[in-house]
Amino acid sequence: MSAMAAAPTVRRRRLGMALRRLRDNAEMTLEQASEAAGVSGSHVSRIERAQVAAGVKVIKALLDAYGADEQTSAELLEIAGEAGRRGWWHRYSRGNLIPPEYAALIQFEAAASEIRTFEPMIIPGLLQTSAYAQARLTSGPARLTADRIEARVQVRAERQRILDRDDPPVVSVAIDEAVIRRKVGGADVMRQQLLHVAALAERPNVDVQVVPFSEGAYAGTSPFVILSFEGEGDVIYLETMAGNIYPESETAYYRDTFTRIQQDALSKDRSVDLIRKAAEEFK
Repeated sequence: MSAMAAAPTVRRRRLGMALRRLRDNAEMTLEQASEAAGVSGSHVSRIERAQVAAGVKVIKALLDAYGADEQTSAELLEIAGEAGRRGWWHRYSRGNLIPPEYAALIQFEAAASEIRTFEPMIIPGLLQTSAYAQARLTSGPARLTADRIEARVQVRAERQRILDRDDPPVVSVAIDEAVIRRKVGGADVMRQQLLHVAALAERPNVDVQVVPFSEGAYAGTSPFVILSFEGEGDVIYLETMAGNIYPESETAYYRDTFTRIQQDALSKDRSVDLIRKAAEEFK
């Protein structure tokens, strides 16, 4: 499966899950649904899994076949009509300033009610200062041009606005102690970055925990993000050297792993104390 096949938009995902529930409630098979809508069973399946956009005509046919009530039909048709709308991140997608999988992550973050992140090497993007982000991107694995680096720094700043909304998501971050010890961008950049993380951790919706070196081996290995949506399950986001992907069948595994990492980490208060102490050591 390609990266984008596994990176549906938020609206497509919401629509697909709702249609699947309606089909199950109507006790209809994919073949019966496809016959009613005049499309193949594989196409209906891809709509339900948010792998393709669905035309309004097909959605109407499916809703009629499932016996959806007027309010449900109106809501889902509105979602179908909105599926093609572009967010603020679209201007960065043009010219490949950001890859499509990353644009999908931004959409998921904007709609998520809870975001859980594990990072063993760097400060998570939602918590990065611009100076830290620029230093990281300059020295990162991708050889980015100056304009792409600047664009991605701007994107990080835009992404972080979700933390300042009236209804911000609950953000839980677990990081390895190596993250707060590794000097990225110089001592001053690192000091300001750690103080920024400590300040964000004082917010009621932000929880930051550090797994100390003294813990030894623990459940965390590579970075991952769990994005949760009220009543709609989770999405997993993985950044890898081979590309960024959205696995569909391992959500329980990552939820359990994150819980185990939190259990091995210091408490929030002790973590913030350690982060502030580490900041003072960068002078």
